[in-house]
Amino acid sequence: YAQRLPMNQISTTLGIAYALNDTLTLSTSVLGQFSLANRFDNQFSLPSNQYYRLNFALTSYLAEGLYIEPSVAFGLNGMGSDVTFGLSLPYTFGR
Repeated sequence: YAQRLPMNQISTTLGIAYALNDTLTLSTSVLGQFSLANRFDNQFSLPSNQYYRLNFALTSYLAEGLYIEPSVAFGLNGMGSDVTFGLSLPYTFGR
């Protein structure tokens, strides 16, 4: 049983948000995750790998402090199609 340690993984995200008006924002981000090669007890090694994901989201104001944010994310590499749909309802307390 081999487990990849967190210290052997690097993640980075780059994104931008576009405010269309006072109540609507579009955002785009790219995530990159890199795993370094690992050797275990000089018996075997796991190869390094890379994973990239493209995210799109739309944030809209619903009520005082309440927002809705549907999103879709696409895997840009790897085996098979990778699509994730999400829905968040962020709420901010007080001002």
